[in-house]
Amino acid sequence: MDIKARIEEIDNALTDNFGPSSTWRDMLSIAEEMGEFIGSYNKSSGNSRNTISKEEMENEWADLIITVMLTGFRLYGTDKCQDIIDRKQMIIFQRGWRNHDNNEHKNNP
Repeated sequence: MDIKARIEEIDNALTDNFGPSSTWRDMLSIAEEMGEFIGSYNKSSGNSRNTISKEEMENEWADLIITVMLTGFRLYGTDKCQDIIDRKQMIIFQRGWRNHDNNEHKNNP
């Protein structure tokens, strides 16, 4: 199953079980999942009293990515999200890049 279909399936399940979402609730969910992912990294890297497994940290990362994608799909639609990502990728690759050999910037060909 591709990622679009997975996110749509998750969206349908969430709507069926919790009712329609709101953009504000989706945004808060991103913040919540980001906090949980950062906390899991803190635990997995030995910077906390508690530790977690690599799999638990991976699960927190997946929660974050799913929540961000779900919010984007709800805001813009699945096809528009791809267009937005493609556009941003072009912008990123048109930026100048640092030449680490002589600490100068160069443009990406």
